Amino acid sequence: MEYFGTHYSIRNWTQAYVQTLKCLFEDYPDQISSMRGKSIRGKEKIDIADTVGSDAMVAPRKIADDLFLETNESATDIVKKMGLFLNLCNVDYNEVKVRYSFSRNNRRQVNTVHLSDGSVDIGDQAAKVEETFEGVDFAPYRKLLIEKFSKGFRIDSGLDMRRFRSFWETMYKKELTESNEDIRKRINYITIRCNDFVYLPEMMMTEQTAERIFAYITECFQDGKIAVYFDALYKEFENEFEGKRINNSEMLKSYLSFANNGRFYIHKNYLTKDAHAKVNPTDEVRNYMITIGVPVTVDDLKAALSHINADAVYWAVAGSHSAEFVRNQKGEYFHADIIQFTQQEIDTITEMIQRAIDDKGYMGGKELTDAIEVKLPTVMERYPFLEWLGLRDVIAYKLRDMFSFKGKIISPYGQNLSMTEVFAHFALMRDYFTLEQLNSLKRDLDTPIYFDSVYANSLRINADEFVSLDQAAFDIEATDAAISRFCTGDYIALRKISFFGSFPDAGFPWNDFLLEHYVAEFSKDFKLMHSGFTAGKPVGAIVRRSSRYNDFDELLSAELAVSGIPLDRENALQYLVDNGLLARKNYGKIEQVLSTAKQQRLTKG
Repeated sequence: MEYFGTHYSIRNWTQAYVQTLKCLFEDYPDQISSMRGKSIRGKEKIDIADTVGSDAMVAPRKIADDLFLETNESATDIVKKMGLFLNLCNVDYNEVKVRYSFSRNNRRQVNTVHLSDGSVDIGDQAAKVEETFEGVDFAPYRKLLIEKFSKGFRIDSGLDMRRFRSFWETMYKKELTESNEDIRKRINYITIRCNDFVYLPEMMMTEQTAERIFAYITECFQDGKIAVYFDALYKEFENEFEGKRINNSEMLKSYLSFANNGRFYIHKNYLTKDAHAKVNPTDEVRNYMITIGVPVTVDDLKAALSHINADAVYWAVAGSHSAEFVRNQKGEYFHADIIQFTQQEIDTITEMIQRAIDDKGYMGGKELTDAIEVKLPTVMERYPFLEWLGLRDVIAYKLRDMFSFKGKIISPYGQNLSMTEVFAHFALMRDYFTLEQLNSLKRDLDTPIYFDSVYANSLRINADEFVSLDQAAFDIEATDAAISRFCTGDYIALRKISFFGSFPDAGFPWNDFLLEHYVAEFSKDFKLMHSGFTAGKPVGAIVRRSSRYNDFDELLSAELAVSGIPLDRENALQYLVDNGLLARKNYGKIEQVLSTAKQQRLTKG
């Protein structure tokens, strides 16, 4: 019996009836419980009763706590009542199917009963099938299908049926007199159906391949796996299907359903050894990804595990407790266990990290992966799909008890250095460094420069050079007085101060970079408002601490309100760039700034 894609192994119609009601009760307990003491047909004997009521039943079978089902029914009545219970729970008939089989001439005939409100007489149908195939010679059918329909036979196609008859007459020199219905039954009897097509089993795979697949499945379960996915099986044996008619995992599932013969339980996307195996989403994702053995995109993962809620699949690999699922590149993950390092490789990697930490206190993730590509090329040869991000993060997972990995920084165990701290440490430990050295660090770490940390721990003296903070020698009172001569209002754009003749000696020649840093870190009367420090030309405003402006957005709104320009995005950004308040025509809060500017302009009339 199949219930919403899950297969149950049963021996008779009573078991099919009981299992269906158990499944329905699990999903629709209120509807099934509402039938307690009632007949599903609204008359005749009671179908469901509690413990007391079950005493009056002929053959009660327990389907839940204090809930029993009367099973003293014929096969035909069971089918009818199963259909009525599906109606009660508003379940589509196609979601529940029953397959039954018998042998004839050493071949197995499988019939599928699609449940409805009851019009199928099971006994009559089985008898009719047995009578239909008595003494039929299937050899001509097999020969014709193999030679003329190697790509499959469309079982419901009138065109394919006409072609079949024509080929028959040509091949066997006689007319095929059986009806189309009888021909289809005979073809169904010896073939496997995949969507609209049917195939002979030998057209889909060889017996040797089938044996290897079932041996592989058995080995997977012996190794402790709870489920084996059809998609993973297809990828494992894809090369062996070349020249045959298994082109995807759904076709493989159809074949295995036919050839399984009760060995395993076939579900919608996987097989299990245990009929009632319960696998939580993370376990299923883990099992699938280890079995498939290569990186997989989140979209493909969701498709392969479509029986699991899509959000549950995503959070299994990308959530806060998902370190074992490694991001190889954007949207693509693999399980850490598919990557195996030798002890010698682990020792070499550990030594490289420790040497870098001893030298400078940390190691960059990109720095490590670049070193591995040079010193351990066999790793990349074994795993050619590894991107540098995946390599770094799988090392982070495997060495998590030896070092601390935070973002792109590797540091001593227990010391989670951030990128901010690395740039701060870099600046703090040097009396002198250049912008090119910062760019080199940026490349090693594959990160932007954290200028806030650099400025807080060093002094920028021009476009290219930085010195230690203890070399600063500002006359704060005189410097603020010099700025006041230019800033006669609440603020002035930084770039509007370009003449420094009135500025006191600071130990270094005055320029806009030195002025920017002074206002940001040293001034008593002024503060710097800007969108951030950059490697290039300083921008922003020098603002009196006594002014009414609390943040950069307020200042920009006020500037735009009195600017006289049309207050739209394009004009506003161009104006702010032209006046030295922004470095480029891009500001994340521009719409909010414009809204405030418009209100201020309206208020002022």
